[in-house]
Amino acid sequence: MFNVYLVDDSPLVLEMLQNTIMWEDYNLKIFGTSTCPNIAYHEILDKRPHAVITDIQMPLMNGIELMFKLKDQGVESEFVALSAFDEFEGVRQFFLEGGFDYLTKSLKKDAYNDLLLRLHTRLASRFPYQIQESTSDELNDILMYINKDLSKKHTLQKLSDKFNISVSSICSMFSKNLNTTFSTYLTRKRMDLAAKMLTTTDELVKNISLDIGYDDYFYFCRVFKNSFGCTPTEYRNNTGKNV
Repeated sequence: MFNVYLVDDSPLVLEMLQNTIMWEDYNLKIFGTSTCPNIAYHEILDKRPHAVITDIQMPLMNGIELMFKLKDQGVESEFVALSAFDEFEGVRQFFLEGGFDYLTKSLKKDAYNDLLLRLHTRLASRFPYQIQESTSDELNDILMYINKDLSKKHTLQKLSDKFNISVSSICSMFSKNLNTTFSTYLTRKRMDLAAKMLTTTDELVKNISLDIGYDDYFYFCRVFKNSFGCTPTEYRNNTGKNV
């Protein structure tokens, strides 16, 4: 999902935008809203949404000035202008400053559908690759740390503390890059190691359980059976090893 921030000095317009458009259909979600461009500036600077949809004519700071200030601070969001029918010059200036597209406040369904489709296509072409590049090193570091010692009591919170990455970000890395969850990944790696130890060593099953991070032998056996369809002892016996 791509995050969208809405800015308009009219609460009614913001409410209509949020409630009449099926954002999820375009893999978009409302990440924040504000009727004050100054507040919006600081929140966008902090949250860095993928897209900003802003009114052009607002008191204190218009949408063009807002976009210019944010871009000057390195914000890479795509900007979409909201305009009235008589704001051609403002829209023209918006494009000259690097705006992506604009919408009139008529809320015509076809116009919004076309714009959101174009916006999604633009975001998909820009940000997934950037996200993959920026998270790949962090994720590799996390995976190397986990796999180096599967006996450790790995938890999302401990990983978050060690790598200074939020729990939600770590979960997102596993989901987007590995198509799995942290818990499922950890269990699979532990079970794969257990199976290898069962077939290549004579280590006692209860010791293997401890070696891969399970203090509870009986719980380990249940997880192993769920993974391989047989108990650790049965798995080992099938390969000619003795417990």
